Amino acid sequence: MHLWCDFHVRGPMFAEEQLDGLQSVIHRLLPKWSAGLRVARDEDSPDPLLVGRAGRLYDCLHQAAPPKRGLGPAVLTGSYKGLSFFLNHFEGTLPPVLNTMAIEVYGPSVIEGQAVSIWARTFFEAVTAQFPIRYANVRLAEEFRAKNMIDDETGVEAIGVDITDAIPGLYWLNYLGALYLDLIGRERLLSAPAFEVKPVGDGVLLALDSSAEAWQSDAYRAREQATIEHLGKEFFFSRYEPERKTIAPDFARESKPRPG
Repeated sequence: MHLWCDFHVRGPMFAEEQLDGLQSVIHRLLPKWSAGLRVARDEDSPDPLLVGRAGRLYDCLHQAAPPKRGLGPAVLTGSYKGLSFFLNHFEGTLPPVLNTMAIEVYGPSVIEGQAVSIWARTFFEAVTAQFPIRYANVRLAEEFRAKNMIDDETGVEAIGVDITDAIPGLYWLNYLGALYLDLIGRERLLSAPAFEVKPVGDGVLLALDSSAEAWQSDAYRAREQATIEHLGKEFFFSRYEPERKTIAPDFARESKPRPG
């Protein structure tokens, strides 16, 4: 299995409250993995710094991967392979692409004794409930490739992923934050014909199935199209209509982020 969880965070990713909150969620939902929690600037760093369960992620990250000129990446790994966190930090709040967290699951079908889809759903809801998240999604790499990747003679490229233009697509799990509630309408979001819809944190979580692996099924695709039609095609990127006019939130209107 190759699964990704992507989060666009409303405040600086390396801020103290963000990292303390993230470490709390990791300790709770990844108790075995976090025993070997390490932080480094990137995957090729030769000596990642051990955080474990006794250390403090904020202190260790700023030692191992301090931002330069207000920008910086960091990678978190743990006591077993197949699960990594990729963090990107910017000292400001705009543009949205600069404060992000991506979680990659590559290989294992079980994490902490749970099927990956069950664990990912639990972790996704915990993060979106606790953090100031603008937009987030969870999907298999194959689903993203089908909806947002071009692979031709010019190379491999992701398309339609800039949330300042449109929602990149509708995937297995989706989270639309406060500005999307203003843009699309809370009641319209909560009445979407998805597999599951619920308010979480400042926004709404939409699931298209109980399992990420169902993305090619007829039922999944029917829910996907019905939900997009219900919410409004103008809010979503489509690789089949890449030039159509779309509508996105004005992220400059956001209020100050609440602490993680």
